[in-house]
Amino acid sequence: MRPVLAWLIMLATCGPLGAQSAERSLIHVAVIASTDSAPIRSAHARTAAGATLARTGADGWMRLARPDSTLRLTVVAIGFRPAALTLDRTTPDSIRIVLDEAIVGLPELVAVTIDPLVRRGSS
Repeated sequence: MRPVLAWLIMLATCGPLGAQSAERSLIHVAVIASTDSAPIRSAHARTAAGATLARTGADGWMRLARPDSTLRLTVVAIGFRPAALTLDRTTPDSIRIVLDEAIVGLPELVAVTIDPLVRRGSS
C-alpha cells in the first residue's frame, strides 16, 4: 500500500474517534426543579473555593470537563437550595441534578417612602 493512501485511510478513520474522545471527556449535567422538572437556567457549578466552572443555559444544561481525580462541586441557583455534586473519572456522560425550591419567609414587611403613606378608604 502506498504511504499516502495508508495515511489518508488512517486520517479518515481516526478523525471521528478523536472527536468522540473529546466529547467523552465532557460530562453533560441537566439541572431541573424538583416541583415540575422544569430546566433551571443560570445555575452555577462552583468549587469549594467559590470559582464558577460552568453555568446552565436556557435549556438547563451545562458541560463540565471530566476530572482526573475526585472533584466536589456545589450547584447553586437563585430561589433554590444548593446541591452537592461529586465528579470523577467514572461519572456517567450525562447526569441530572434536582434542586429543591428555597422558600423564604417574610414575616414582616416594612414599607419606607419619602412621602407619607395614604391609606385607601381613609380621609
